[in-house]
Amino acid sequence: MAADDHMIFIKRDNFLGRRTHHIHAALPGHRLWQGIIFRDYLKANNSAAREYSPLKLRLSEVYKKERERYTDAKSEFIKRCLAQARADE
Repeated sequence: MAADDHMIFIKRDNFLGRRTHHIHAALPGHRLWQGIIFRDYLKANNSAAREYSPLKLRLSEVYKKERERYTDAKSEFIKRCLAQARADE
C-alpha cells in the first residue's frame, strides 16, 4: 500500500485477519519520524510519561468510537513534548 508520501506494509495472519505487522517507511524528516522522537522523549522523561498515561486512558474513554477525535485531543500534549525534545537537543 502506498500513501501520498510514504509506504505502508501490512501483514495479516490470514486473509483479512488480525494484523501481525504494520510498518511505515518514510524518508528522513518525514512527519512520521515525530512519533519516534515523541516515544524517545517519553522514555527519557518519566514525568512526561506519567502525565501521558492517564491522559490517554481518560481520552480513550471519552472518545471510545472516535479515533480521530481521540488523536486530536492528545495533540497539544504531544506538541509540547516535541517542542521540549527539540529544545533539549
